[in-house]
Formats: sequence, structure tokens, C-alpha cells
Amino acid sequence: VTVALKPQATISGRVLVNGRPQADVGVSAYVEAGAGAVATTATDGTYTLRNLNAGAVEVMAQAPEGIARTAEQKITVKMGQAVTGVDFSLSPGAVIRGKISDDTDGKPVASASVVAAGTEGPAGAGTRSKDDGTYELRIPPGSYSLTCRGPDLDYVGRSSADLAAGQMLTLKEGDVVEGKDFAIKAPRRLQIQVLLPDGRPATNAKVMELDGPASRQGMGIQREAVRPGGLFDWRVSRTTPQTDPWVYHPEPALIITDAEQNLAAMVSAKALPDPPTITLRPAATATVLVTDAQGQPLRNFAVSVGYPKGEQDWMQSEPVFPDETGLIRMTCLPVGIRLRVFPAPDLQRLMLSDSLRNPEFILNAGEVRQLSAIVVNPQGGSLNMFVGDVDGKPVKGAEVYAGDARTPVFTDAQGKVTLSKLPAQGKIMLLAVHPTQDLFAIETADPNAGTWPGLLVKPRGKATGILMLAQGGKPLAGRQVSCEIMRGPNWNWQLPRALVQRLGLEGPSQVTMTDAEGRWRQGNLIPGAEYRVVIWHTVSDTRREGAGSSGPFKVLGGEEEQDTGKMECNLPPGQ
Repeated sequence: VTVALKPQATISGRVLVNGRPQADVGVSAYVEAGAGAVATTATDGTYTLRNLNAGAVEVMAQAPEGIARTAEQKITVKMGQAVTGVDFSLSPGAVIRGKISDDTDGKPVASASVVAAGTEGPAGAGTRSKDDGTYELRIPPGSYSLTCRGPDLDYVGRSSADLAAGQMLTLKEGDVVEGKDFAIKAPRRLQIQVLLPDGRPATNAKVMELDGPASRQGMGIQREAVRPGGLFDWRVSRTTPQTDPWVYHPEPALIITDAEQNLAAMVSAKALPDPPTITLRPAATATVLVTDAQGQPLRNFAVSVGYPKGEQDWMQSEPVFPDETGLIRMTCLPVGIRLRVFPAPDLQRLMLSDSLRNPEFILNAGEVRQLSAIVVNPQGGSLNMFVGDVDGKPVKGAEVYAGDARTPVFTDAQGKVTLSKLPAQGKIMLLAVHPTQDLFAIETADPNAGTWPGLLVKPRGKATGILMLAQGGKPLAGRQVSCEIMRGPNWNWQLPRALVQRLGLEGPSQVTMTDAEGRWRQGNLIPGAEYRVVIWHTVSDTRREGAGSSGPFKVLGGEEEQDTGKMECNLPPGQ
């Protein structure tokens, strides 16, 4: 066995704090292809990172105590290269101090988070309050807005000093700003009793919370059984749109059920009586049959019940599966409120009928409602297709992504591939990627067509056009223009991160300037994709806004420049 060793790269430099060498600073390298490296600065502030593979490297100098934040640099190294002079200059920055207290009783709040969000330049930083409610936030010079959140999502509040007036903090190196205090609202803590229709405690009831702290942290609906006496505790946020206008807060609500007696109730925090009691009422049932196109029952697909969270949002229950006859029974449903059935993702993509795409219904006490049946193609759609180059020659090993597939299917030596388990209806987007060259193809297809003519991968496309003033038709020179890809309803890939970056679908758009004749040019466009032309105008050094856009055009790909024609623009006032 012969092993060929390749020379590895090194990166060296120096770390300064306030212009002086700093010892014992941790420096690390994160390598895109291969293992990283770590080092610690010597007494003269120098460091060396060793044994690095070639490629993109992110070098970070950890901020020691009393320094505003970690510094980082991105560089590219070659095999065996010794890169020198990757230096870091750190400084203490500025300091913001304040105190977090409870708006109701003035007591200090520990572990509350305070975040300074940068509006220009630095990205910002955050910290948490101590046991006495005080905090200290060290950040680089710049302009910031302050926000505060309590120890959990049931606390709300904003800065009493600046945020209420919409002001910003502009800080210079060495500034120390005191008294940036926050008064936040702690949640109400309620002990609630659940009663049966005859007034006795509902000792077998279970509680589901809509938009509570568990659900807002992505943990689903919180479920718990009541304690003896039908009692349970509820923490209710005091948040309203008036106290926190930047965050949407639907009214917190509870759903209480007793499965043994088919009883249920739904109540919002606003509607709770005093003292807080909830009386269960006779519930309702909804059923739905799941079958294939021949009427044979299917047992492997589930649905969930959707409960309203405000006007637009919904909270889903745990999934419910069919019995041996393909029938799904959803019991203990509250009456008199809007309900909805949500097919599980694997069911929705294989449904032949769309009767449950946007279903809403209201049930009466004791009612058993039979909903429209769900007809499924368990195998889904399929396509036999071909991937070739611009000359029609087969491409072996091309990656093909279809619909919502997370992983590709690869073409064989004849450039052929079979795509299966495709959505049973509608259109899907197909993406083909050449295995070694920068060639792509995008196309919309019918997943039930059986065969598809094929995809021809091409080089990235180029587009051009002329920007004219709507009043008078004069060319607009020196204007910012970009081509923005249009993600239509069929654009639902779950593509790998590396491919997203390669396609240019992540990060800011490429912006070009019009010349003296109003003409713009832009390249690196994905063949087969639809784009629109967007005109920008500058608001500040760090912000721009759209001033107009064109209709879509489909990129042909290849070396020839694609002319999108003339586009008229109405300039914003003062532009």
C-alpha cells in the first residue's frame, strides 16, 4: 500500500490589544475541507496554526476578558503554503450598563437577555442580567438598538430609556453608558380548576396549551394531566401588541379534554372567569377515511387537528392514524370554534384529492362529522428522464433533484434516471447539476407524465437590458440593478447548503450599474430559472430599497447574452 503525503499549510500572525501584544489569546481555524487547528498566543502576541488543508479557512481570535468581541478573518490557503501576517487588533470597545426589573413589583429579574443590534457596521452582541438584575454589555463602536427579553418567552418588555422613543445609541471607543434600564412584565401565574358539567372536579382531564412557552420554543403543544381536585397551573404572558408591537402574539388559549367522557372546552386567557374555572361540555367527533384510488384502506398516513391561534395561524395536535379500515377518528373536539385538518407531509404530497387542502369546519355538541375522504397514490408519481449536455450527449453521474427531495438521484452511463415517490398532483421543479463542470438545468415538470424529454445542462446565463425613465424615456445611467431569482409555488427543494451556495441562492444579490446608455449586464444566472429585474435606490450607506421590478424572464443559458429589452422606471422623490 502506497500512501502519498501532501504538504499542509500554516497560518501565523499576531494579536494586539490596545496596540500591545497580548499573550494567552486563543486563535482557531475552521477549514472548509478538513480538520481545523487551534493555537494560543505567546508573550509577544504571536501564534501559528499548523497542519491545515488547502481551501477556505476562517481564522478567529477569541476575545479575552474586557474586550468587545471575537475577531475573525477569512482567507484561502494553498497546499503547503505558509501564510503570514494574519494579525488581529482588539480593543475594549464601549460599555452599556443597566438593570432589569419586574414592571409589576420592581424586583430585579435575573437571567434576562439584553441584545444590542447593530444598525451599521458591527453586528452587535448580547448578555444576561445577574442575580441583582444588573447587566454589562461590552460592544464595538457603532450605532445600536437595545432589546430585552426575560428568562423565558412569557416575559416581555422594552427599554424604558431609549426604545420607547425609538432612539438609537451611537457609541465611540471607550464610551461608558449607564442607566439603560428595562422594566419587563412577568407572566401571570394562575391556578385553574376544571369541572365536569355537573360541577364535580374533572380529575381525568388533560390540558393542551396553544401558543404557550413550550409551543413557542418549538416543543409542540404542552400536555399535562390535572392534579387532584381538577387543578393545574398556567403561566400567561402579559404581552399585547401595544406593549410589544414588533412581535406577533396571538391570544394564549387552552384546550381541556376528558377522553373517557368525550368532554372538551377551549378558553382564551382573556375569557377566563374570576376565580378561574373551566367547565367541560359535550365534545364532538370528526372522521376521515384514507384509501387508495381503488378504495383499499391505508393505515400508514396520519392527520392532525388544527386549532386557531388568532386569525391566520394554527396549532396542530399530535398526529392521529387510521384503524384497520382506514378510518381516522378525531375525538374530544371543542364545539363552536373553527377547526381544520392537517394531513401529515408525506400524506399531503401523495394525495390525489385536494378536499383537505384548506378545510375549516365548526362542530356542534355531540356531533359526529364525516369529512371528505382522502384518496392517496401510495407510490406517488414517477418520471423516466434523460440528462445531457448542450450537444445532447448523455451526462453520467449528474445530480437530479425533484420536488421536495433532500437528496439527489444520479444518472447512469446513458444519462438516464428514474424519479419516484413524486407528489401525486400539481407541478414539480427539476434541477440537474453536472458532476464536474459548472453546468445546470432547471425545468418544471408533470410528476405523472411517466417520461420526460430530458434536461440539457448548460453554462450559467447572461442577461442585459436598458433602464429608461418613465417620464420622457431617457436612459438612466448609474442606477443599481440586480436579477432576482423567482421562487414560485413549485420551488420547494431542500437542497444541501453547499449546493445552495454554489447556485448563488444564499446571501445578498449581485448588483450591477447601468452605463451612460442605461444598459445593464449581469451573469452567473441559472439556466432554466425565472428571474425578475429589480431596480434599487440607495437609502443610506448600508441600506437600499427596491424602486421597481420587471416581469419574469427565463434564462436560456450559454455564452450568448440574453436581451430582456427596455424597462421603464419611476424614480422615488429626490432621486
